[in-house]
Amino acid sequence: MSHKHIAPSERGVGTPSWSNRGFIEGKTLLPSPCFALPRKNLMAKRIKPPKEATMDTAAREYIRERDSDSDCPEGYGRCQHCNRILDFSQLQCSHLLGRRHREVRFDPENLVLLCMVAGKYKIGCHTHLDQHPIELHLWAQEFLGEDRYALLQERGRKLCKRTKQEKWDIVDTLRDMKDAL
Repeated sequence: MSHKHIAPSERGVGTPSWSNRGFIEGKTLLPSPCFALPRKNLMAKRIKPPKEATMDTAAREYIRERDSDSDCPEGYGRCQHCNRILDFSQLQCSHLLGRRHREVRFDPENLVLLCMVAGKYKIGCHTHLDQHPIELHLWAQEFLGEDRYALLQERGRKLCKRTKQEKWDIVDTLRDMKDAL
């Protein structure tokens, strides 16, 4: 089906001519009344959101720095469960509430440094606590305190959709917190 083009003079005075950019009344370009969306600054720099790997790295670096005390040599940290001092290659940044809890995934209160090598258990604290969720729950209550752990769980139940800027704010905040240690 073809559409016949009607000249402005045939449409009558004041009848708008529609286009994909708005409508033309006479020679003046006016915004389309049907598609009155807020105009974005097309020249504004588009910010790409950070990849989750970037956010994970910022969180991991902060937790390593936080959970390494003055007793630990450079490149070493302390397992928060068994208190052993180990090389960072033998430690894992672990979530008290799993990574699927998006609201608290990068929350420093939800992150701890746990060992991956045999010590207190034959398989390391990280793997052991992953395989024994009730023990993890009880230890997390003791580690954080019942009130703080309950608040963390409550925040973890919320649905989370972050904007690009919020994601960059998380990365910047974690980096600033690491530098402040």
